[in-house]
Amino acid sequence: MMRSIWYEQGGAAEDVLQLGENDLPEPREGEVRVRVAYSAVNPFDIKKRTNGRDLATWQRIVPHTDGSGEIDKVGAGIVDRRVGQRVWLFGAQVGQAQGSCAEYCVVPSWKAIDLPDGVALEHGACLGIPFVTALESLSAAGLLEGKTVLVSGGAGRVGAYAVQIAKLQGARVIATASKSKCADVEQLGADACVDYRDPDLELRLRSYAGKHGFDLVVEPRFGNNVAMNARILARKGVIAAYGVDDDSAPTMPVARLVTKNASCRFVGIFGLSRTNLQTHFERVHELAGDRKLRHRIGLEASLAETPQIHQKVQDGSVEGAALIRLSEAQ
Repeated sequence: MMRSIWYEQGGAAEDVLQLGENDLPEPREGEVRVRVAYSAVNPFDIKKRTNGRDLATWQRIVPHTDGSGEIDKVGAGIVDRRVGQRVWLFGAQVGQAQGSCAEYCVVPSWKAIDLPDGVALEHGACLGIPFVTALESLSAAGLLEGKTVLVSGGAGRVGAYAVQIAKLQGARVIATASKSKCADVEQLGADACVDYRDPDLELRLRSYAGKHGFDLVVEPRFGNNVAMNARILARKGVIAAYGVDDDSAPTMPVARLVTKNASCRFVGIFGLSRTNLQTHFERVHELAGDRKLRHRIGLEASLAETPQIHQKVQDGSVEGAALIRLSEAQ
Protein backbone atom coordinates (compact mmCIF):
# COMPACT_ATOMS: atom_id res chain seq x y z
CA MET A 1 0.00 0.00 0.00
CA MET A 2 1.01 3.65 -0.40
CA ARG A 3 -0.19 7.00 0.88
CA SER A 4 -1.67 9.38 -1.67
CA ILE A 5 -4.07 12.24 -2.27
CA TRP A 6 -7.10 11.71 -4.51
CA TYR A 7 -10.46 13.14 -5.46
CA GLU A 8 -13.65 11.53 -6.75
CA GLN A 9 -15.59 14.69 -7.60
CA GLY A 10 -14.74 18.16 -8.78
CA GLY A 11 -14.88 21.15 -6.45
CA ALA A 12 -13.02 23.12 -3.81
CA ALA A 13 -9.78 21.57 -2.57
CA GLU A 14 -10.85 21.29 1.07
CA ASP A 15 -14.10 19.61 0.02
CA VAL A 16 -12.87 17.00 -2.46
CA LEU A 17 -9.19 16.16 -1.80
CA GLN A 18 -8.79 13.06 0.35
CA LEU A 19 -5.71 11.56 2.03
CA GLY A 20 -5.42 7.82 2.48
CA GLU A 21 -3.92 4.61 1.19
CA ASN A 22 -4.16 3.10 -2.27
CA ASP A 23 -2.76 -0.09 -3.73
CA LEU A 24 0.88 0.10 -4.76
CA PRO A 25 0.86 0.41 -8.59
CA GLU A 26 2.82 -2.02 -10.75
CA PRO A 27 4.52 -0.93 -13.99
CA ARG A 28 3.27 -2.56 -17.17
CA GLU A 29 5.14 -2.96 -20.45
CA GLY A 30 6.97 0.23 -21.34
CA GLU A 31 6.39 1.80 -17.92
CA VAL A 32 8.48 2.63 -14.86
CA ARG A 33 7.53 3.11 -11.24
CA VAL A 34 8.92 6.18 -9.50
CA ARG A 35 9.31 6.56 -5.75
CA VAL A 36 8.20 10.17 -5.55
CA ALA A 37 10.28 12.68 -3.61
CA TYR A 38 8.42 15.88 -4.51
CA SER A 39 5.13 16.55 -6.27
CA ALA A 40 4.52 20.05 -7.69
CA VAL A 41 1.15 21.83 -7.68
CA ASN A 42 0.48 23.76 -10.91
CA PRO A 43 -2.48 25.92 -11.95
CA PHE A 44 -3.16 23.21 -14.56
CA ASP A 45 -3.76 20.73 -11.72
CA ILE A 46 -6.05 23.22 -9.95
CA LYS A 47 -8.24 23.60 -13.05
CA LYS A 48 -8.54 19.84 -13.51
CA ARG A 49 -9.52 19.33 -9.87
CA THR A 50 -11.97 22.23 -9.83
CA ASN A 51 -13.96 21.14 -12.87
CA GLY A 52 -13.40 17.40 -12.37
CA ARG A 53 -13.08 16.93 -16.12
CA ASP A 54 -11.07 13.71 -15.92
CA LEU A 55 -13.76 12.06 -13.77
CA ALA A 56 -15.74 11.39 -16.93
CA THR A 57 -13.04 8.80 -17.70
CA TRP A 58 -11.83 7.67 -14.26
CA GLN A 59 -13.69 7.45 -10.96
CA ARG A 60 -10.71 8.42 -8.81
CA ILE A 61 -7.92 10.86 -9.69
CA VAL A 62 -4.53 11.14 -7.99
CA PRO A 63 -3.56 14.70 -9.06
CA HIS A 64 -0.44 16.51 -10.28
CA THR A 65 1.52 16.35 -13.51
CA ASP A 66 4.99 17.36 -12.30
CA GLY A 67 7.30 15.82 -9.74
CA SER A 68 10.62 14.12 -9.10
CA GLY A 69 11.97 10.96 -7.52
CA GLU A 70 13.83 7.75 -8.18
CA ILE A 71 12.85 4.81 -10.37
CA ASP A 72 12.46 1.72 -8.20
CA LYS A 73 10.91 -0.78 -10.67
CA VAL A 74 10.53 -1.15 -14.44
CA GLY A 75 8.05 -2.97 -16.62
CA ALA A 76 8.71 -5.32 -19.53
CA GLY A 77 10.76 -3.82 -22.32
CA ILE A 78 12.56 -1.27 -20.12
CA VAL A 79 16.24 -1.83 -19.38
CA ASP A 80 17.04 -2.72 -15.76
CA ARG A 81 19.69 -0.01 -15.54
CA ARG A 82 16.90 2.55 -15.21
CA VAL A 83 16.30 1.27 -11.67
CA GLY A 84 17.88 3.74 -9.27
CA GLN A 85 17.89 6.65 -11.72
CA ARG A 86 16.89 10.06 -10.38
CA VAL A 87 14.21 11.54 -12.63
CA TRP A 88 11.83 14.44 -13.13
CA LEU A 89 8.29 13.77 -14.31
CA PHE A 90 6.47 15.27 -17.26
CA GLY A 91 2.70 14.97 -17.63
CA ALA A 92 2.30 12.26 -14.99
CA GLN A 93 -1.49 12.68 -14.72
CA VAL A 94 -2.08 13.28 -18.41
CA GLY A 95 -3.81 10.36 -20.09
CA GLN A 96 -4.17 8.37 -16.88
CA ALA A 97 -5.83 8.55 -13.47
CA GLN A 98 -2.70 8.53 -11.33
CA GLY A 99 -0.47 11.56 -11.00
CA SER A 100 2.51 12.35 -8.81
CA CYS A 101 0.75 13.23 -5.53
CA ALA A 102 1.49 9.82 -4.07
CA GLU A 103 4.44 7.94 -2.63
CA TYR A 104 4.74 6.00 -5.89
CA CYS A 105 3.75 6.87 -9.44
CA VAL A 106 3.77 4.71 -12.58
CA VAL A 107 4.29 6.47 -15.91
CA PRO A 108 5.41 5.58 -19.44
CA SER A 109 9.19 5.39 -19.38
CA TRP A 110 9.62 8.46 -21.64
CA LYS A 111 7.79 10.63 -19.10
CA ALA A 112 10.44 9.91 -16.43
CA ILE A 113 13.38 11.99 -17.64
CA ASP A 114 16.87 11.62 -16.20
CA LEU A 115 17.78 14.39 -13.78
CA PRO A 116 21.30 15.76 -14.35
CA ASP A 117 23.89 15.00 -11.68
CA GLY A 118 24.06 17.69 -9.05
CA VAL A 119 20.50 18.94 -9.60
CA ALA A 120 18.48 18.54 -6.39
CA LEU A 121 15.26 16.53 -6.48
CA GLU A 122 13.28 19.56 -5.30
CA HIS A 123 14.59 21.50 -8.29
CA GLY A 124 13.70 18.62 -10.58
CA ALA A 125 10.09 18.92 -9.45
CA CYS A 126 10.12 22.58 -10.56
CA LEU A 127 10.67 21.65 -14.22
CA GLY A 128 7.83 19.98 -16.15
CA ILE A 129 5.05 22.37 -17.16
CA PRO A 130 6.80 25.71 -16.43
CA PHE A 131 10.13 24.91 -18.07
CA VAL A 132 8.75 23.14 -21.14
CA THR A 133 6.14 25.88 -21.63
CA ALA A 134 8.88 28.52 -21.49
CA LEU A 135 10.98 26.61 -24.03
CA GLU A 136 8.07 26.10 -26.43
CA SER A 137 7.02 29.75 -26.14
CA LEU A 138 10.52 30.99 -26.86
CA SER A 139 10.90 28.64 -29.83
CA ALA A 140 8.08 30.47 -31.63
CA ALA A 141 10.48 33.15 -32.90
CA GLY A 142 13.35 30.89 -33.92
CA LEU A 143 16.88 31.79 -32.91
CA LEU A 144 16.83 34.55 -30.28
CA GLU A 145 20.39 35.85 -30.63
CA GLY A 146 20.18 39.64 -31.02
CA LYS A 147 16.36 39.77 -30.83
CA THR A 148 14.26 41.78 -28.40
CA VAL A 149 11.88 39.72 -26.28
CA LEU A 150 9.08 40.87 -23.99
CA VAL A 151 8.18 38.43 -21.19
CA SER A 152 4.87 39.42 -19.64
CA GLY A 153 4.54 38.18 -16.08
CA GLY A 154 8.27 37.75 -15.63
CA ALA A 155 7.86 36.87 -11.96
CA GLY A 156 5.59 33.91 -12.68
CA ARG A 157 6.85 30.33 -12.91
CA VAL A 158 6.85 30.23 -16.72
CA GLY A 159 7.93 33.84 -17.01
CA ALA A 160 10.91 33.47 -14.67
CA TYR A 161 12.27 30.57 -16.71
CA ALA A 162 11.53 32.41 -19.98
CA VAL A 163 13.53 35.45 -18.81
CA GLN A 164 16.53 33.32 -17.88
CA ILE A 165 16.47 31.10 -20.97
CA ALA A 166 15.97 33.97 -23.41
CA LYS A 167 18.91 35.83 -21.88
CA LEU A 168 21.11 32.74 -22.11
CA GLN A 169 20.13 32.48 -25.79
CA GLY A 170 21.43 35.96 -26.49
CA ALA A 171 18.20 37.98 -26.50
CA ARG A 172 17.63 41.42 -25.08
CA VAL A 173 14.92 40.75 -22.50
CA ILE A 174 12.31 43.19 -21.19
CA ALA A 175 9.75 41.94 -18.68
CA THR A 176 6.66 43.08 -16.84
CA ALA A 177 5.78 42.27 -13.24
CA SER A 178 4.34 43.94 -10.17
CA LYS A 179 6.50 46.81 -8.91
CA SER A 180 7.59 44.87 -5.81
CA LYS A 181 8.89 41.98 -7.94
CA CYS A 182 10.69 43.89 -10.68
CA ALA A 183 14.05 43.96 -8.91
CA ASP A 184 13.96 40.17 -8.56
CA VAL A 185 13.07 39.74 -12.24
CA GLU A 186 16.03 41.89 -13.21
CA GLN A 187 18.24 39.70 -11.03
CA LEU A 188 17.03 36.75 -13.09
CA GLY A 189 18.54 38.45 -16.13
CA ALA A 190 15.96 40.86 -17.55
CA ASP A 191 17.55 43.99 -19.01
CA ALA A 192 14.62 45.94 -17.60
CA CYS A 193 11.36 45.21 -15.82
CA VAL A 194 8.30 47.46 -15.95
CA ASP A 195 5.43 47.55 -13.46
CA TYR A 196 2.45 46.09 -15.34
CA ARG A 197 0.16 48.50 -13.47
CA ASP A 198 2.08 51.56 -14.72
CA PRO A 199 -0.47 53.84 -16.46
CA ASP A 200 2.22 54.54 -19.07
CA LEU A 201 3.07 50.86 -19.55
CA GLU A 202 2.85 50.92 -23.34
CA LEU A 203 5.00 54.04 -23.60
CA ARG A 204 7.58 52.51 -21.27
CA LEU A 205 7.71 49.32 -23.31
CA ARG A 206 7.97 51.28 -26.56
CA SER A 207 10.94 53.15 -25.15
CA TYR A 208 12.76 49.86 -24.62
CA ALA A 209 11.70 48.25 -27.91
CA GLY A 210 12.43 51.31 -30.04
CA LYS A 211 11.06 51.75 -33.55
CA HIS A 212 11.79 48.12 -34.37
CA GLY A 213 9.42 46.71 -31.75
CA PHE A 214 9.47 43.36 -29.96
CA ASP A 215 10.38 40.34 -32.04
CA LEU A 216 8.64 38.04 -29.55
CA VAL A 217 6.12 38.54 -26.77
CA VAL A 218 5.70 35.67 -24.28
CA GLU A 219 2.20 36.19 -22.93
CA PRO A 220 0.11 34.55 -20.14
CA ARG A 221 -2.88 36.93 -20.58
CA PHE A 222 -3.46 36.97 -24.31
CA GLY A 223 -6.91 38.56 -24.40
CA ASN A 224 -6.16 41.41 -22.03
CA ASN A 225 -2.92 42.38 -23.76
CA VAL A 226 -3.34 41.50 -27.44
CA ALA A 227 -4.27 45.04 -28.52
CA MET A 228 -1.22 46.58 -26.85
CA ASN A 229 1.06 43.76 -27.97
CA ALA A 230 -0.04 44.22 -31.58
CA ARG A 231 0.99 47.89 -31.39
CA ILE A 232 4.46 47.25 -29.93
CA LEU A 233 5.25 44.14 -31.99
CA ALA A 234 7.94 44.23 -34.67
CA ARG A 235 7.19 43.43 -38.30
CA LYS A 236 6.99 39.63 -38.58
CA GLY A 237 6.91 39.51 -34.78
CA VAL A 238 5.27 36.71 -32.80
CA ILE A 239 2.98 36.66 -29.79
CA ALA A 240 3.43 33.31 -28.01
CA ALA A 241 0.39 32.89 -25.74
CA TYR A 242 0.42 30.18 -23.11
CA GLY A 243 -2.52 31.61 -21.16
CA VAL A 244 -5.99 32.59 -22.38
CA ASP A 245 -8.09 32.24 -19.22
CA ASP A 246 -8.39 36.03 -18.88
CA ASP A 247 -10.49 36.21 -22.07
CA SER A 248 -11.05 33.16 -24.24
CA ALA A 249 -12.77 35.15 -27.04
CA PRO A 250 -11.04 38.55 -27.28
CA THR A 251 -11.55 41.18 -29.93
CA MET A 252 -8.60 40.80 -32.25
CA PRO A 253 -6.70 43.73 -33.82
CA VAL A 254 -6.55 41.82 -37.08
CA ALA A 255 -5.75 44.74 -39.38
CA ARG A 256 -2.71 45.76 -37.35
CA LEU A 257 -1.46 42.17 -37.12
CA VAL A 258 -1.91 41.67 -40.86
CA THR A 259 -0.12 44.94 -41.63
CA LYS A 260 2.85 43.72 -39.60
CA ASN A 261 2.67 40.19 -41.05
CA ALA A 262 2.65 39.11 -37.40
CA SER A 263 1.84 35.71 -35.92
CA CYS A 264 -0.05 34.56 -32.84
CA ARG A 265 1.23 31.23 -31.55
CA PHE A 266 -0.88 29.44 -28.94
CA VAL A 267 1.19 27.16 -26.72
CA GLY A 268 -0.24 23.89 -25.44
CA ILE A 269 2.60 21.59 -24.47
CA PHE A 270 0.55 18.42 -24.05
CA GLY A 271 -0.38 18.57 -27.72
CA LEU A 272 3.23 18.56 -28.88
CA SER A 273 4.70 15.58 -30.71
CA ARG A 274 7.07 13.22 -28.94
CA THR A 275 9.83 14.48 -31.25
CA ASN A 276 9.26 18.10 -30.20
CA LEU A 277 9.05 17.14 -26.55
CA GLN A 278 12.27 15.15 -26.76
CA THR A 279 14.02 18.21 -28.17
CA HIS A 280 12.78 20.23 -25.20
CA PHE A 281 13.81 17.50 -22.73
CA GLU A 282 17.33 17.57 -24.13
CA ARG A 283 17.39 21.34 -23.72
CA VAL A 284 16.15 21.02 -20.14
CA HIS A 285 18.97 18.55 -19.42
CA GLU A 286 21.54 20.92 -20.93
CA LEU A 287 20.34 24.05 -19.14
CA ALA A 288 19.56 22.44 -15.78
CA GLY A 289 22.80 20.45 -15.87
CA ASP A 290 24.85 23.63 -16.33
CA ARG A 291 23.21 24.91 -13.13
CA LYS A 292 23.03 28.42 -14.53
CA LEU A 293 19.33 28.71 -13.82
CA ARG A 294 17.59 29.79 -10.67
CA HIS A 295 14.74 27.54 -9.53
CA ARG A 296 12.27 29.46 -7.39
CA ILE A 297 10.56 27.44 -4.66
CA GLY A 298 7.77 29.28 -2.88
CA LEU A 299 6.96 26.64 -0.28
CA GLU A 300 7.23 22.99 0.67
CA ALA A 301 4.53 21.13 2.57
CA SER A 302 3.59 17.64 3.70
CA LEU A 303 1.15 15.36 1.88
CA ALA A 304 -1.49 16.06 4.52
CA GLU A 305 -1.28 19.78 3.74
CA THR A 306 -2.10 19.33 0.03
CA PRO A 307 -5.62 20.86 0.22
CA GLN A 308 -4.26 24.03 1.80
CA ILE A 309 -1.48 24.25 -0.78
CA HIS A 310 -3.99 23.84 -3.62
CA GLN A 311 -5.91 26.78 -2.22
CA LYS A 312 -2.79 28.94 -1.90
CA VAL A 313 -1.84 28.24 -5.52
CA GLN A 314 -5.40 28.96 -6.62
CA ASP A 315 -5.36 32.27 -4.70
CA GLY A 316 -2.05 33.25 -6.32
CA SER A 317 -0.31 33.62 -2.97
CA VAL A 318 2.68 31.36 -3.77
CA GLU A 319 5.71 32.97 -5.41
CA GLY A 320 7.56 30.15 -7.12
CA ALA A 321 6.91 26.41 -7.06
CA ALA A 322 4.59 24.84 -4.52
CA LEU A 323 5.99 21.44 -3.63
CA ILE A 324 4.44 18.54 -1.74
CA ARG A 325 7.15 16.63 0.11
CA LEU A 326 6.61 12.86 0.24
CA SER A 327 8.06 12.16 3.70
CA GLU A 328 9.17 8.57 3.14
CA ALA A 329 10.91 9.47 -0.12
CA GLN A 330 13.57 11.70 1.43
